[in-house]
Amino acid sequence: MFTPSATSLRKLFFLFTSLFIISLFHGNRILAQNGTTNIGAIIDINSRIGKEEKISMEIAVQIYNNTLNKKHKIVLHVSDSGGNPFQAASAGNNSLSIKQNKYYMINL
Repeated sequence: MFTPSATSLRKLFFLFTSLFIISLFHGNRILAQNGTTNIGAIIDINSRIGKEEKISMEIAVQIYNNTLNKKHKIVLHVSDSGGNPFQAASAGNNSLSIKQNKYYMINL
């Protein structure tokens, strides 16, 4: 049986809090328009924590898209950091300079 550790619970709390804060700051603008908002995350997909984070983000986005807002959708983009924090930070900076409407959360 899987029992979550304190670290994984903290990371899940951080994830949901981050998505909630993003929806608060952009909520009025998002609710007023039709379209999509791109949200990206750079995580270590091959680690257990990274897999949990990816699934948690996918569930949060799915809940938002299916129940909270019918006019506006969130698209999740997940990139693999390969366990290298410098690669993750660099990928986040490059993506932000290329696409201004994509918001990144980097997990180091």
